[in-house]
Amino acid sequence: MPRPTMPRRAFLRSSAALTALGTASAVFGLDACSSGSGSSADRLVMLLPGDIPVGWDAIRGAVNDRLKADLGFTIDAQFISWTNYSNQELLKFTSGERFDQALEARWLHLDQLLSSGSLRPMDGYFADKAHPHLDATVSAKARASVTYKGHQYAVPQVNYASAITGMVIRQDLAEKYGIGSVETYEDFERYLYAVKQHDRGLIPFGLDNGYVNNTVTPQPTGLFNAHSWEDPSQFFQAAGSNAGIFAMDPRAGTTGSSRPRPFWEAPGVVETLHRIRKYNQDGILNKDVLNADVSSVRGLFGQGRYAATVGNTDGLTTTTFGAVASAVHGAAIAQVVPFAKGTAARPAATFQASNNVVINKNSAHADMVMKLQDWVSVKENHDLVSYGIEGKDWKAHGDSEFETLSKYVFPGFALCWRISLERTPVGMVDSERTWFGWAKDYGHFTTDPFTSFYFDQTPVKTNISQLASAYNQYGKPLFAGTVDVASGLSKLQSAFEHAGLDKVLDQLQTQADAYLAAAKSAR
Repeated sequence: MPRPTMPRRAFLRSSAALTALGTASAVFGLDACSSGSGSSADRLVMLLPGDIPVGWDAIRGAVNDRLKADLGFTIDAQFISWTNYSNQELLKFTSGERFDQALEARWLHLDQLLSSGSLRPMDGYFADKAHPHLDATVSAKARASVTYKGHQYAVPQVNYASAITGMVIRQDLAEKYGIGSVETYEDFERYLYAVKQHDRGLIPFGLDNGYVNNTVTPQPTGLFNAHSWEDPSQFFQAAGSNAGIFAMDPRAGTTGSSRPRPFWEAPGVVETLHRIRKYNQDGILNKDVLNADVSSVRGLFGQGRYAATVGNTDGLTTTTFGAVASAVHGAAIAQVVPFAKGTAARPAATFQASNNVVINKNSAHADMVMKLQDWVSVKENHDLVSYGIEGKDWKAHGDSEFETLSKYVFPGFALCWRISLERTPVGMVDSERTWFGWAKDYGHFTTDPFTSFYFDQTPVKTNISQLASAYNQYGKPLFAGTVDVASGLSKLQSAFEHAGLDKVLDQLQTQADAYLAAAKSAR
């Protein structure tokens, strides 16, 4: 998906309860409430995040005409606003609503839906070799990462081997302050404080209430965790929360013992909490972190109000943030990735896709879902859905680049991301081109010992729910730097204890150790 939008774990990342069920949903050409009849033998119903794309009417017609001719059915999706997608999507699954497929992820409700049996296994469809285009464009390594109790439950949507959550900065300001290339955490912090000192009209770093979950604990790095910049070797487990709250033993792959512990016991974490608190007090961060949504933060960066914000190695940095060059004379952006060793780093990766297509267990049309996944794995079909009508919405530059001609934006990460099929925008900044190319290579990563481990929450689901509530109440303010570290961490620890932390840790260790033993015996 090549235009400004919210990929990967980007748009919600909160563990909010099922509240605020908004009315901003829409169906392709229909309103939300008119879609209640569900799917049929010639209509596939899917859930997608965001607003209806500009110009979708014409593109929908072209897509459905081609689909009808090729496969005998059409697509009909419910677009649900970013603000409400997490809550509404979960409600649709738990209420038994009739639809066929949805965007799911570990930063949404994937673990919960796997534990509750809400998803349909896909093993048979992968095994029947009836989807050659899908098999050719989504690697077996990526597919295997969504294996739960011996079954595959998702089609990973990937345009990289593993995406890294990093930053985008104003490179023109880095040059202005004599910093040049930001490569180490010291460089990055010096940049933030230089902005604060010299450009008082700018907020050095814009952070939203979703990516606040990425500031502290490594997955494999925390944005403001200097220790993880030096040693990006661990993925924390995120049981019941959208932040990694459990650190696993880094030697687990060889010892066979997971020895999970709460995040505050891991190296560099408490130091990071104090650093973020200082950033908040020094005016390095926006004061509305816990209320700011990712769209607003990105919009303000584009207007020149922030000097840095979160940017991933997913190929969307230039298109998402490049507008600042039009808003601010002389502005230029650069991708910053939190590895002190740069492209020589070999960070841990689970290869679990940030975004997945899953099949509702209540769907009677799983075969259609898989046929559609195979269909969008053909380049001309992928390009039509992803970029729109060629000559009207986009112009090809060779086989791998494109030029945008319209405002059409489709959430391809929720339907048709494929490493080998994605085009990059003409004018992609050099730093992004370097890192995006790097992130596509599986050889640049070290396989985490828990690569396809999914925690079955069923035995401790009440405790998990209480931990999530405690994290939202006490953890997120710590991760945003809005509360005193000593008192805030004490309150969080007490709340975790009352929520049954020890019981969850015991269950997590039992399952994780069993996973390690099974993985060892399979080698």
